[in-house]
Amino acid sequence: MKLSIKSAAMRMVPAAVLAVASFCGTLTTGSASAAAPTITAISVSSVTTPSAAFTFTVTGTNFVQATRRVRGTYVATEEYGSVNATYNSATQLTVSVPTLEAVTSAVTLHFYVSTPGQGRSVAAADQVFTINPPVQGPPPTIAALSTTSVTTPTAAFTFTVSGTNFVAGTTALPFHSEVVSDEWGELKTTVNSATQVTVSMRALPKVKTATTLHLYVENPDGTRSDVASELTFTINPPAPGTPPTLTALSAIGVTTPARNVTFTVTGTGFVTGKGWNNQTTVASEEYGPLDTQVNSATGLTVYLGTFRKVRTPITLHLYVLNPDGTRSDASTDIVFTIN
Repeated sequence: MKLSIKSAAMRMVPAAVLAVASFCGTLTTGSASAAAPTITAISVSSVTTPSAAFTFTVTGTNFVQATRRVRGTYVATEEYGSVNATYNSATQLTVSVPTLEAVTSAVTLHFYVSTPGQGRSVAAADQVFTINPPVQGPPPTIAALSTTSVTTPTAAFTFTVSGTNFVAGTTALPFHSEVVSDEWGELKTTVNSATQVTVSMRALPKVKTATTLHLYVENPDGTRSDVASELTFTINPPAPGTPPTLTALSAIGVTTPARNVTFTVTGTGFVTGKGWNNQTTVASEEYGPLDTQVNSATGLTVYLGTFRKVRTPITLHLYVLNPDGTRSDASTDIVFTIN
């Protein structure tokens, strides 16, 4: 739910700012000598948000029906231009208003009617329509979460939130209580009852450090649960497993120039996965991860590529690193020399 004067007013008007008629071919206006339309009243002068879609009538005189060749009388506001209106007769039009979200303060619109080529109703006769903020009910409260944490990576999941004064939406008025986090904003929420909602979370990738969300509940009328009662939900990195070990290299150096240099690494606790960041990788203290293929839980192949002749030896201190962040003990690093 967004509490925005602009968004609500734009939903009422520009979201519904449609031409009164769909024109085809060459269009003409009414007779230049015809009288301009007048506006005398609107059947509804205000609405309290949030509101389901509704209509109201505009009465006056000299309204013209649109045809394929003639532009008809339209209804407009000084603030946002023309609105969606239907011709009923020379003295009545119907305005259709879409569903309105809650606004935080009153929005005033000044309605008039106009016929192309014949002018508009006088400004002094503009009809005022007010979009009002909600009449606030008791604020929701938040008491507990069915689960307070998740370990990544994880498939999509749900958890429930219990409390009081939750509001369910309807087909006509789809606004309902939302669970919101200070960090991520609105979460996908389904209202089960006045005391329980369900939050649906998407699949989450692996995170390196824990992320904490501070959750509260907000109702369509703008009330929210107390800041002091916010509940925390923690998104955790994977639990570290047994670290890998590094035992030996099939070669501990190469003399340059050399083409397609590879060597194998033996040890324990190697992990296979899709993508280099989801599998065990051989890395050097000097240059970081190397191109690694996991052959088994005890064997790896490293691809170093091609080297031109070097003038001085290059020393690499190698270790193995698992995707959960664990690594072989630093005391077991093995030196590989490029000569």
